[in-house]
Amino acid sequence: MANLEEVVKYAVANLSKDITTVRNIATIAHIDHGKTTFSDSLLSAGKVISDKYAGEQCAMSAWDVEQQRGITILASAITMVLNSEGKDYLVNLIDTPGHVDFGGAVTRSMRAIDGAIVLVDAVDGIMPQTETVLKTALSVGVKPILYINKVDRLINELKITSEQMQERFIGIINGVNNFIAAYQPSNVDWRVSLQNNTVMFGSAKQKWGISMKWMKKTGISFKQIIDLVQQGKQEELSKKMPLAVVVFDSVVENLPFPKDAQKIRIPLIWKRGDLASTWGQAMLTADSSGPLMAAITSVSSTKYGNFAYGRVFSGTLKEGMEVYLNKQKQKAKIQQIAVQFIDKRVSVDEVRAGSVFSLSGLKDILVGETISLEPIEEFENITYLFEPVVVKAFEAKNPQELPNLIEAIAQEVRDDPTYKVELNRETGQHLVYGLGELHLDILQTRIKERGIEVKTSEPLVVYRESVESSSRQPFQARTPNKHNDLFFSVRPLPDAVYQTLVKKDIPPGNIRKKDVFIFEKLHTLGYDSDTSKRARYIHNECILFDLTRGIVQMEEIIELIKQGFVMTVNNGPQLGDKMMGVEVQIVDVKLHEDAIHRGPAQVYPAVKEGIGGAIMDAKPCIYEPIMKIRIDTRETYVGDITKLLNGLRGTIENIDVVGEQAIIYADLPISESFGFEAVLKSTTSGHGFFNLRDTYYSKLRQDLSQKVIAKVRVKKGLPPIHA
Repeated sequence: MANLEEVVKYAVANLSKDITTVRNIATIAHIDHGKTTFSDSLLSAGKVISDKYAGEQCAMSAWDVEQQRGITILASAITMVLNSEGKDYLVNLIDTPGHVDFGGAVTRSMRAIDGAIVLVDAVDGIMPQTETVLKTALSVGVKPILYINKVDRLINELKITSEQMQERFIGIINGVNNFIAAYQPSNVDWRVSLQNNTVMFGSAKQKWGISMKWMKKTGISFKQIIDLVQQGKQEELSKKMPLAVVVFDSVVENLPFPKDAQKIRIPLIWKRGDLASTWGQAMLTADSSGPLMAAITSVSSTKYGNFAYGRVFSGTLKEGMEVYLNKQKQKAKIQQIAVQFIDKRVSVDEVRAGSVFSLSGLKDILVGETISLEPIEEFENITYLFEPVVVKAFEAKNPQELPNLIEAIAQEVRDDPTYKVELNRETGQHLVYGLGELHLDILQTRIKERGIEVKTSEPLVVYRESVESSSRQPFQARTPNKHNDLFFSVRPLPDAVYQTLVKKDIPPGNIRKKDVFIFEKLHTLGYDSDTSKRARYIHNECILFDLTRGIVQMEEIIELIKQGFVMTVNNGPQLGDKMMGVEVQIVDVKLHEDAIHRGPAQVYPAVKEGIGGAIMDAKPCIYEPIMKIRIDTRETYVGDITKLLNGLRGTIENIDVVGEQAIIYADLPISESFGFEAVLKSTTSGHGFFNLRDTYYSKLRQDLSQKVIAKVRVKKGLPPIHA
């Protein structure tokens, strides 16, 4: 181990000087498609684990809970040295989770890497999470290559011929390429093919891999591969075509080194920045001698302290350096720099542009932080494909443990920002919002590992609030001191605008005069030129417009109104849940001439009252989260599953039947989904399982809305809505 640490330390100090030898990569896939087993072979090639145990050790799943459950929960990283054709490369590898509940870790990892190895099970084919992780990677300019895994299953279980194998591969490749073509950055063609060495296939468990390039090199045919697998001679395949050698050959040839990658990635993750500036040019060229620009992609709170992981995009991060944390708006000193070695850290003196790092000693640092030497335009916020849709109340079994529980939850939320927390005003319980039941179960496990026993409630779904019409007239709200009046109107956002915000084509947050691209985008979506330029803030797919004219003091309170807007659309008037799809207009203000009478304590309550009142005057409505699911089963159970879905307010989108197998594509309200997996298995005698494809919100029926409002307000300790 000590020798390996020295090798890594030397590589970081020396190989990184030649940026063409650096590769930042990740494995991404649907759950159980073999990422962690696959990673073992790369670790074996890097001498991190014994070749004997590669394919079985699952070394990147360091947490015992991952080993017990057989799934990856935390993204694990390692820096190592791999060799291709006699040349050493510095490789930063991240093994990401495949379960949708831990998709947040995948999203955060994508900020740090440049290329991804997409694994697809040869038998299962492309599954819902395959599409999700691909979309996540492509959205931030991460280039993919494809490894079709578990080919031995295809041969031994389905008894396919050489021709059928090739047909299966072509089907998977075409499916992946359709997705790549839809979501890849403009001006690139990242579609994969057997011909250009971006597609490989094999068995990660048996440690072999092959590509068309290597088939030509070794002279092996599809039929010979089938014969060797059927004869139980996969060890011969692993000797002739070691997985790590074949795959890393494709990585070196097809996945970009940082300088090439950042030309594509920086415009996607620094949209508000000036690419022509010194900082922009340094990042576009991954210049280690340029001004420092680094991003924090994940944070981990442990008993040994807090650690932050990230990527340097320009400049060099050095031990002892004083840096500026742009989110926290404060300076800090870098105490110790390291690179990750699964669950260990290897200390280094510095990290150059294009490489990843681990930092210690930065208290309360946040995921998504932009590190520089002076205040600078921040990187885009890390945005997640899925938002929390399930909530549970957490309560300490021992009341004396309450302070420890509060601190534990705060640390876990800092580590994983996809969790959201609020306090029940009546009971003192913490309401924790997560991506799913498993996501919340893992939180409970992590808190228990800290020695804190907790009680949790039954899960509830997370609703969203919106409006059906425009408010009939501007709603007048007076500040508590009676010296100022604010007038607000609301209306539903035009659908084209709402969909644009959902896709994050217009970034959320503060809108400044120099953000011309936002004004132009709003103009193309139907707003007139003048109104477009009056957009002031975007949050939760809601937009704030300032339609006032000629009010001198407006500039003095607009920031307070923006903050009040964010508070209000985070806590709608009906449920205290997020708003969505609402346009808020500041129609007029009447302000006291003395600034002392229009401070935060006066403006915030008036903004909340004004926007909330306008919403209640605009036919407020509730939206519920819906799962788009895929159910795999036998054709004989389609009728039973149809009845099951109908009884749960579900709807069937499509049914594909191939032989005796059926795939049902359906929509199911998440409020009806608790326990669905067990009922489905019972209905199909164990021959049915489902996977989440996507989530969206749909307007809830009025009769159900009233029941939901009453139930949720009680759960949150809120008074009845007409009290």
